[in-house]
Amino acid sequence: RTDDLGNTYVKTGLQSAIDATETNANDYILVIPTDGGTVRTHTAGINVNKNNLHILGVGYKPVPQTYQGLTFTGFVSATDVDTELVLATGGGCEIGGLRFLGTSGTHANGTITATFRAGTASTGTAHDLWLHDLQIENNNAAAAGGTAPVFEVTGDVGAGIAGLRVDRSWIGNWSWAPTPLVNFAGTAGPTRFEFRDCMFVIDAQATTDRFVTTGTGQTEYGLFKNCDFLNVE
Repeated sequence: RTDDLGNTYVKTGLQSAIDATETNANDYILVIPTDGGTVRTHTAGINVNKNNLHILGVGYKPVPQTYQGLTFTGFVSATDVDTELVLATGGGCEIGGLRFLGTSGTHANGTITATFRAGTASTGTAHDLWLHDLQIENNNAAAAGGTAPVFEVTGDVGAGIAGLRVDRSWIGNWSWAPTPLVNFAGTAGPTRFEFRDCMFVIDAQATTDRFVTTGTGQTEYGLFKNCDFLNVE
């Protein structure tokens, strides 16, 4: 970490930029659009494992204006696989102005069980995580890759993840219905979660398909304010 500027501090990958930051230092990572709007393909999951880290896309355009060069994708033909495209375990983090495009289900190199996951039982809980102006999308065709959640929050300790807030974000898949689209898993929490001005999209295949499952550990309150739930069946 440094107060200097220069080409020696420019990173070509998001994970290498995260690894170069210090935890609890309120470091900022600015993601610049690619030339021609091409996507950034990852062969391993992105681990947001530093506290109070800010990751922001420069020049993000809201959905459905997707030509922006701020898309991270992976896993269909990856040579190395994690169980999610993005795993956030650091506390007090901000992620905004990016598009995460993933797949789910079992492929040649492993099994993807969520496009974006916040927290795990063993590696930390992402308290006070603020997500805004994101597109979190799964591009599997119908039944092609299972029905894993696109967005999942996991917590098995204490009151689970506290203070999750998601603003002005698009979460979904046009071709099938995850079970559910947003899943609060684990045995504890979340505590005080809020979704504001978000859109959730599924292609429901049965009456049992769900947009959101809050789980058994939710405490205090959960809020969906000015959100749209769209079934494209």
